[in-house]
Order: sequence, then C-alpha cells, then structure tokens
Amino acid sequence: MLLKLIIAPLLILLITFAQKRFGSFVSGIIPGLPITSGPISYFIALEQGKLFAANSAVASLYGMSGIGLFCFSY
Repeated sequence: MLLKLIIAPLLILLITFAQKRFGSFVSGIIPGLPITSGPISYFIALEQGKLFAANSAVASLYGMSGIGLFCFSY
C-alpha cells in the first residue's frame, strides 16, 4: 500500500524535473509512455489477477488510441 502511495507522486516529481531540464516537449511525452501505466498494471495484476490485468491492458491500449486520435484531430 505504501508503495502505491509513493510511486504516483514520485513519477509526477520526475516529470516536473524533466520539464525544467528538457522543456515542455519532453515532459509532455513522458506521461504518454508506459512508465506511468506500467506500475498501475503491475498493482492490478497483484490485486485482481492476471486475467483482469490482461483485460485492463487491452482496454488501456484502446483508450490510448482514442487519446492519440483526439490529439491528432486537435
């Protein structure tokens, strides 16, 4: 439980540091990478089981394609 509470703020902190060092372009790309959804998928697999995590991963990919389409359209 403690690890769950620490990982999300730590990732946000790292993205903030990346923005200050490399600019907005890099810090905009980092949240789109699996580095943010990877730990979430890991915790889902631990708590809910592998089948649920696999279904969540597929749904996450569908969601990312929707976000990509929106960004391309915008």
